[in-house]
Amino acid sequence: MRRKTIVNQLLPMMCAVIVLLALAVTPASAGFVPVISGPVVTDGGDSRSANFVDYDNDGDLDLFITNGPQAGAKNYLYRNDGIGNFTKIVGDTITETISSFDGATFGDYDNDGDEDCFVATWWNKVNYLYSNDGDGSWTRITAGPVATGGTYSETGSWADYDEDGYLDLYVCNSFTPLQNPLFHNNGDGTFTKILTGSQSTDGFKSRIGAWGDADNDGDLDIYVANEGNQKNNYYRNEGNGTFTSVTVGSFVTELDESFGASWGDYDNDLDLDLFVSNGGGQNDDLFQNNGDGTFTKITTGPIVTSGGFGVGSTFVDIDNDGDLDLYVCNSFAAGAVNNFLYYNNGDGTFTQDTGDPAGSDLGWTYGCAFGDIDQDGDLDLALAKCFGEIENNALYLNSGNANHFLAMNFVGSRSNRSGIGVRVKIKATIGGIPRWQMREVTSQAGYCVQNGEDAWFGLGDATIVDSIVSTWPSGVTRILTNVPADQFLTIDECEATDPDGDAIGSNCDNCPDFANVSQLDTDGDGIGDACDACPNDPLNDVDSDGVCAAVDNCPLIANSGQEDADNDNYGDLCDNCPDNANPNQLDTDEDGIGDVCDYICGDADGSTTVTISDAVYLISYIFSGGPSPMPLPAGDADCSGTVTISDAVYMINYIFAGGPAPCATC
Repeated sequence: MRRKTIVNQLLPMMCAVIVLLALAVTPASAGFVPVISGPVVTDGGDSRSANFVDYDNDGDLDLFITNGPQAGAKNYLYRNDGIGNFTKIVGDTITETISSFDGATFGDYDNDGDEDCFVATWWNKVNYLYSNDGDGSWTRITAGPVATGGTYSETGSWADYDEDGYLDLYVCNSFTPLQNPLFHNNGDGTFTKILTGSQSTDGFKSRIGAWGDADNDGDLDIYVANEGNQKNNYYRNEGNGTFTSVTVGSFVTELDESFGASWGDYDNDLDLDLFVSNGGGQNDDLFQNNGDGTFTKITTGPIVTSGGFGVGSTFVDIDNDGDLDLYVCNSFAAGAVNNFLYYNNGDGTFTQDTGDPAGSDLGWTYGCAFGDIDQDGDLDLALAKCFGEIENNALYLNSGNANHFLAMNFVGSRSNRSGIGVRVKIKATIGGIPRWQMREVTSQAGYCVQNGEDAWFGLGDATIVDSIVSTWPSGVTRILTNVPADQFLTIDECEATDPDGDAIGSNCDNCPDFANVSQLDTDGDGIGDACDACPNDPLNDVDSDGVCAAVDNCPLIANSGQEDADNDNYGDLCDNCPDNANPNQLDTDEDGIGDVCDYICGDADGSTTVTISDAVYLISYIFSGGPSPMPLPAGDADCSGTVTISDAVYMINYIFAGGPAPCATC
C-alpha cells in the first residue's frame, strides 16, 4: 500500500493515443482507453477479485486477479514495470495453487513492511493465507484457524477492529456454515477465532463485510451485504472489542439480492455514505449518512433506478474534480451486460456515462480495481471478468484532463503498518471555493475490489492543498499544510522531528528528548522510562514536586521538601494534624482537624468535656508544677490565647456561679 513519490510519463505511443482521445471528451470528464495487448487482457478465465497492490515495494502498483471455477484454477499475479506494463508471475505458490477462489484482500498482518494476502474459496475448499517473504515470493500459511477447514467463503477484509496495532480479518460465508468468522490477530503471526457476538453468530448468506467508521466515533464498524433477498447487517463497533447489531433503518431492513457494499463520502460532508449493489435485476441502493451513523435512503437518480445485476463496486474520483464518482460491476444476467459508470455532478446527484468503453463494453464483471498504474496523475481501471468462464479480463487507461490530484499512502508504527483505518481530510480551494474532502483507508472498497492508492483526491484547478489532517487508529493526528498538488505522498504515522536520534519520530516517541529505542514504559503511563522520573509509578508525579506519587507523602499538593513534623507519613500540607501523629487521619467530627489535634476550649486535661477537674488541673499546673494542659486551645477557657490562672477562675465561676461558658469548640 506504499508507493514512492514519483510521477512517470506514459510510453510515447500510449501518450499519443491518449492525447487523441482527450480531444473527444469534455474537460470535466476523464474517459478510458482499453488496453488491447499484454497478459492482463489476454489471460482468459473465470475471474473474481481484482486487487491493485505494490506487493514488491518498488513504488508502483501490481495486479492480482483470482479465478474461481468449481473445477479450480490458478490465480494471476502481474508485476508492474513502473509505467503500466505488466509481466505475469509464475512459479510461486500464490500463482501455482489450484482451487475455487473468490475474494482476495492484501494487508500487512505481521507488520514486517510488506503486504500479505488472504484469498477466500468456495465449493467447500480451504481458504488461503499467504505471507509475503519481502523478496517477491510468498509462503503459504497452513496452520491456524484462518487457513483450515472447508468453507463457502466469498471475501475477506482486513481491519484493526480493536486498534491494538495489528490487522484482524473478517470473512463472509454464503453457504453452510453461514456464520461469518472474525479472526483476532494475536500479534505474533497467529489468529484466534472469535466465537461470540452477533457479527460472528448471525447466519446469513453473506457476500462482503465492508469496514468503515460510519458513526464517526473513531473505530471501524462492519456492514455486511447478504444475498438471497435477506436483510443486510450493520454491526456497530463499541470500542471495547465488541459489536452491537443495529436493526433499525432501511439500510438493514430491506430484503435484497445484495452482493456488494462500498463506503464513500460522495457529498463531501465528512462522513461515510453507503452504496449497496444488488443482483437479479433489482435496483441498487444509495444511503446518505445523516452524520451519526443513521442513513437516509436516496430514491431518485440513475444510481437507484437503473436496475442491473450489481456485484463489485467502488467510489473513486475518476475525473479529479474533487468529488467521488461511482463504478458498479454487473454480472449474472441472462446474457452479456455492461457495467455502470456514474460521474458525480458535485451537488449530490450523478450522471451515467453509457458511451465510455468502461461503461458500455459487454460481458460479466465480478470485481474491479482503480489505481494509477502509469503514475500520470489519474486513476486507471482493471476488471475481473467471467462470462462463460473464459472471458478475458480488461484493463483501461484513464485519458485524464487538466485537473490536479494528490495521492497518499500511509505507513503505520503504533497503528497497523498498512495504515488501514486511517481517516484523512484535505482542504483545498477548488473553483474559488474552499472545500474539505475525506477518505478512509480500506482493504476492500467493494465486493472483490481493492484499489491501489490508500487515498486519492481530485483537486480540480487547485495547485496547493491548504491542509492535510490524517487521524490514525492509534489516536495520533498528523497535520501538513501548504502541500503542492500533483504528487504521491507517503505519510508516516511517526514521521516528525527526532531530537534524541533514536529513529522514532516525536509523534510516536514516548520519550522524545532521550534515546529510548525499545520504547520501554514499565508503568504504562505513556512516558518512556528514560524520561519518567517514576518509571514504576503509573500516576507519576501528580503535583509536580519532583517526588513520585507512589512515595509522595502529599501526592496532590506540591511538597518538595516532604515536611512531616509528626512523622506519621502524611506531609504537613496534607496532614489534618501536622504536629501530632495521626496515621489514620481520623477526624470524627469531620471539621478538617484530626482528632488528636482537635481540642475543646477549656478542656485542660484532654477529657473532651469541661468540668471542675479542668480547673483543678490548671491550678495544679500553675501552682504545683503539675502536668501541662493540652496544647491550645485546650485550657484556654476565656479565649485569651494563653493558659493562666484566669482560665481556672473562669471555669470555677462558670461551674459554681453560673458565669459565662468557655469558648466554643475550636
